[in-house]
Amino acid sequence: KQKRQVGFDSRPPKPKKHSPPPAKTSLLPKKLISVVDSQSLSTTLGVAVGAFPSEGRWTESHSSPDHATASNELVYEGSVRRSVTSFDGEWEIQHLSLPLGCECDENLKVVKYVPPLVEALVPEECFQEANSPSTMTHDQSILEKCRNEVHINEDDKSFTCGSRCGAGQNNGYAMYPKQFMVNITSHISWWLSRGVDITVVLPMRDHSIHVRENIEEVCPDDVTADNKRLGLAVCDISYKMAKELKKEALQKYGKHGSLLKSGDKERVIPVSYEGLIELKEAYLGELYHQLGINSTYSPAFVDENSQYMKSLLDSSPWKRRYIGHKKGHQKMVGRGYKRSWQVS
Repeated sequence: KQKRQVGFDSRPPKPKKHSPPPAKTSLLPKKLISVVDSQSLSTTLGVAVGAFPSEGRWTESHSSPDHATASNELVYEGSVRRSVTSFDGEWEIQHLSLPLGCECDENLKVVKYVPPLVEALVPEECFQEANSPSTMTHDQSILEKCRNEVHINEDDKSFTCGSRCGAGQNNGYAMYPKQFMVNITSHISWWLSRGVDITVVLPMRDHSIHVRENIEEVCPDDVTADNKRLGLAVCDISYKMAKELKKEALQKYGKHGSLLKSGDKERVIPVSYEGLIELKEAYLGELYHQLGINSTYSPAFVDENSQYMKSLLDSSPWKRRYIGHKKGHQKMVGRGYKRSWQVS
């Protein structure tokens, strides 16, 4: 099994010239795995299907929005960002984020907003931010594929665009706001309507830790304790919105989903983060089996929860009672352990 060494730079040497992966013959993969809110799991599955090397890769980056005049350079990419496709073009791993509805303003005060809900996350080639520069060069051959193959076309009323349909020179693009939430249920239906075998992976994590981690990413370091408490409350509202989207998808496309027909396979697979960290390769191997992935790749498992546990306990009014109970429990366990091994 391949394992990444922790604490070492495992990046391959920077090549003198970029060697891009083979061009896609189709913008629609045969199999799509959408991983909700887990960058590390997206990368792990990308490696497992041969779409992403375990040590990361050097890839071409454009230094300006206008690709025609940009000076290209090689940058190191250590994880899957929005999507990655296997070299044979059959598998695609997609990172589907459900952002929290809060951010910090220029005074580092937490502000609330509701991210708009979109129908689906479309192929990356057909994705466009609504506020992109109007001078951006468009690849007409790609746009033609987006219109005719992916059916993102303002003139084709028999299909939807996944988000707002691009108009005029943007016809073929799905236009997205800067930040958004994806309706997981309609996302599945959107890809199924185009003949793609889609499965959504739902990583589940401890509620308190998940919200605390996200507010610290949104408003780090200099935010006051009062604002952080406000931020936790605000982000909790958006977290619950995301949770409802996950519940709906599980109820409609899970193992016993109401939208599944007789003989259909489940389209939504919940994964416990804590279970994955606890059981490691055994748990990951079972997930591979459910997804139809033939791989023995195993990444380094790092428990990201541990860094938040101390702050959660420190802020809890039950800290002393918990610690006292824990010490007493350890003493009792120790005594019982000693007695159980005494020879009569």
